[in-house]
Amino acid sequence: MIYCINLEMKNIKMNKLYLLHKLSRAFSKFIRIKRWQLILYLFIITEAMAFSLNFIQSYLWWGYINVELLYIGSIDAAIIVIVLGPALVYLVSQITRFEEYKKEAQAEQKFRHYIENSLDIVTVLDKNGFIKYESPSIEKMLGYHPNEMIGKNVFDFTHPDERDYLYKLFTEKISEYNSYVTVELRFLKRNGTWAILSVSGRNLLHNELVDGIVLNSRDISELKESQTKLSFLLEEKKLLIKEIHHRVKNNFQSVSSMLFLQASMQTDEKLQEILNVSRNRIHSLAIIHQKLQETEDVSNVNLMVYFEKLIENLKESYLVENQNIKINFNMSQDVLLPVNQAVHLGLIFNELISNVFKYAFPDNREGEITIQFKVEKGMNYLIVKDNGIGLPANFDISNSSSLGLKIIESMSKQLHGEFNYSSSAGTEFILSFPQVELSN
Repeated sequence: MIYCINLEMKNIKMNKLYLLHKLSRAFSKFIRIKRWQLILYLFIITEAMAFSLNFIQSYLWWGYINVELLYIGSIDAAIIVIVLGPALVYLVSQITRFEEYKKEAQAEQKFRHYIENSLDIVTVLDKNGFIKYESPSIEKMLGYHPNEMIGKNVFDFTHPDERDYLYKLFTEKISEYNSYVTVELRFLKRNGTWAILSVSGRNLLHNELVDGIVLNSRDISELKESQTKLSFLLEEKKLLIKEIHHRVKNNFQSVSSMLFLQASMQTDEKLQEILNVSRNRIHSLAIIHQKLQETEDVSNVNLMVYFEKLIENLKESYLVENQNIKINFNMSQDVLLPVNQAVHLGLIFNELISNVFKYAFPDNREGEITIQFKVEKGMNYLIVKDNGIGLPANFDISNSSSLGLKIIESMSKQLHGEFNYSSSAGTEFILSFPQVELSN
């Protein structure tokens, strides 16, 4: 961009060398050889010509070869080389310089064409922030003519709230040659409004050709406005989703409360148990929506928090608060699952823990339950293990009529997973299902 400043001066030099431009075609091969080679070639050619001419002259005039004449011709050729050699070397060097000027001018014109047709604004500042060059694109983007910006200080056009910060950053980067920085700032347009620019600057003050700080600026006002609208819509969406979770949770809790009241009014213990089990299943769904309502992430569920809440609810339901059953968690505190997976997994977990509380430790027996969740090779593994009395010897989950086990089997299919169990020194349930990408 600063090359454009020196272009006119170099064009004058090119006009003075116009004649050399014509000669350069004839001497193009000489440009590629070194000076000592040029002198050597000139000497050999001159000596050969002098020797040949004197040889022919001597033979035609006297009928024999005159050695003295050949000797004198060689001396004359050497004198010619001494006189004309430097002139020829100078001529070739001038041609070489002209070719270099021509290449530089072509490169400058090409580079100037790129700058003048660039959509970005290209600006060159001096060490004090005054504008030395401004590309034509500023007129279309900000309304200023390039010439009216020359000599003005760029900080006079920046927003007052950002001016001190930008000036401090500018002064820091002046001492760092070839330093590079990108900032976003507000720049005053000719119509009095503010444009948001993304500006990339490089310190080229020590570069003799540029001698300035080069800025490339792009108007991102529309992009920022779109980002603001999207952020507002996203926040609005989150609030709406939280409201939905809140209402769904309330509905589940209402159903759960009705089941609790219905169970408390029954005298049939079997029916009471059925209603309480159903209530726990519904409550496990309500817990998910409650947690999603309380957190910023409305798409994913923290599994550790969810499991702890489920166990707390089941302890109250099965009156095991006073029973010495120890719960061990072997899983990370920040495991997240998408809502759709967490719903299915929560129902499975609810059934597994319910069965352990009901059957694994009869007669208030002490025991331990270990809950493990791990991820290996793209698969999730939920392991629930207890040291209770174990399963009956003839137990077969495929032939069981238990609704809870049918729920486990159905939810496992929904997760595209597999459910296995073993009974040795207690019971171990293992659920494996594919890991899916978390929702953003």
